[in-house]
Amino acid sequence: MRLTKAEVAVKRIRDVNPEFEVEFIPENINESNIEHFLRDVDSVCR
Repeated sequence: MRLTKAEVAVKRIRDVNPEFEVEFIPENINESNIEHFLRDVDSVCR
């Protein structure tokens, strides 16, 4: 099974620092739902 770039990034971040809180969201983010996903978020990587 192939992983997406985002899934690979999450795995690498967790490998570097297991205490870092990171969440993979397997959804397309757009204008209608972005506020829902960015609530209480300190940083975003794409």
